Amino acid sequence: STALGGVINVITKESAPRPETNVRLSSGIYDDPAWPEWKWTDDLLYFSDIDADHSRKIGNTSMFISVGRHQSAGYRQNAKYLNYNATGKFKVTFSPQSNLTLLSSWESGDNEIGLMWKNPYQALAVEEPAVGDKMHSNKFGLNAMHQWAVNQSFGLKTRASYFRNFFEYFMHDNEDYSTAQRLGMELQAYYILSKSQSLTFGTENTYDHIAADPLGNHNIITLSVYAQDEIRLIPTVIMTVGARLDYTSTDSD
Repeated sequence: STALGGVINVITKESAPRPETNVRLSSGIYDDPAWPEWKWTDDLLYFSDIDADHSRKIGNTSMFISVGRHQSAGYRQNAKYLNYNATGKFKVTFSPQSNLTLLSSWESGDNEIGLMWKNPYQALAVEEPAVGDKMHSNKFGLNAMHQWAVNQSFGLKTRASYFRNFFEYFMHDNEDYSTAQRLGMELQAYYILSKSQSLTFGTENTYDHIAADPLGNHNIITLSVYAQDEIRLIPTVIMTVGARLDYTSTDSD
């Protein structure tokens, strides 16, 4: 968001035409370091991943659900992690011109943290006080998007979103946390002026609340409007002209 050019567009997987289930299992071990003095443990270091997804269509509704578990002992000290994730996507097609998509994602994990190596001769180990430093995180996102092709020349897209991101650090010399929440609403329209020209315009508004130790609580409101005109000068040359105006307000509790 808050970008007109250079947008990264992530298109999630669609449901299969008929019921389909996929399961993926993978595991492996880490080899010894290339330099013997870098070896910091005699334990077997391994990783394992489990992913499963199911998709199907029921009437005018298609669904895609996936879950995963990812674990690793790490190839270096303080690199162990255990993460879980789940995703759900539901798309309701009201007509060839109108559909509603609901997308939800969740991830939770515990990750050890090794910021600095012990010394140049033990580059895969950490200093004794830092052994056991770790971080717990929890992320949740929910998006709803409605697309409506009013006619052959004009269309509307409405999107509402909520995202929550939580981090908690357990370090040998301090403990702190950060919770960020964002509410978003976007209304976008496109208008095809001719075979060689199309106009995209809209508004995007977000509200962020951050609660962190030791940075305190902060609220951010961002209001924006944008427009982009795309003109095909000749079959191989396209000119794009765009503008965006953002207003941001920040305060502290």
